[in-house]
Amino acid sequence: MEKLDVYSVAAMMFLPHTDDFFQYQRAFGVEPESEKHFLQRANPAQKIAYVSRYILSPEGEIFLLEQNDLQSADTYFEEWGLSPEAQKKMLLEAHPDMVYCYVQHQVFTESNEPLLFVSKLKRAAEAYVKAFPLFQASELAMMAMNDADMVADYIDHDDLHEAAEILLLTEKFRHLVSAYHEKWGLGAKAQALYNVSIA
Repeated sequence: MEKLDVYSVAAMMFLPHTDDFFQYQRAFGVEPESEKHFLQRANPAQKIAYVSRYILSPEGEIFLLEQNDLQSADTYFEEWGLSPEAQKKMLLEAHPDMVYCYVQHQVFTESNEPLLFVSKLKRAAEAYVKAFPLFQASELAMMAMNDADMVADYIDHDDLHEAAEILLLTEKFRHLVSAYHEKWGLGAKAQALYNVSIA
């Protein structure tokens, strides 16, 4: 078996279930340019057939996102998730439906997760905090949205890092402190501030 040109590989991608393509993909992989060529020409069913079997390169993932094909993207997210580069692009460009689709199946990297907490992505953020623990910077980003209901949903299943616990004592979230304290307790710094505030 020999390495093929971009267009020949893209043509093989239309039949991802064949032994020939499987063996080729294992031997040589697939170049991002072949992925783009295929994704540009494939119909949704053909894309789904491919992305349910094979991981795309970061460039291929970004190209898939740019096509705004939610059905193909959802299939991909369910199977593989996204590279950090593609996660960041999706979040920064704030495609609400695509991000919402993503959080039904996958988590974000530590550096990308805080980017979820912006008003345009609120529906996805609400779903995410109900399902997954957050990194510390993400907890702070969540609390910066000043959405007490979202914070309540989060602390129902997970406790907060120290800096976010201290923010819980602020006026916006104060009504949540009693239930949080009962369920999770407070760290030393937050407890000291809490004791002062009720003294």
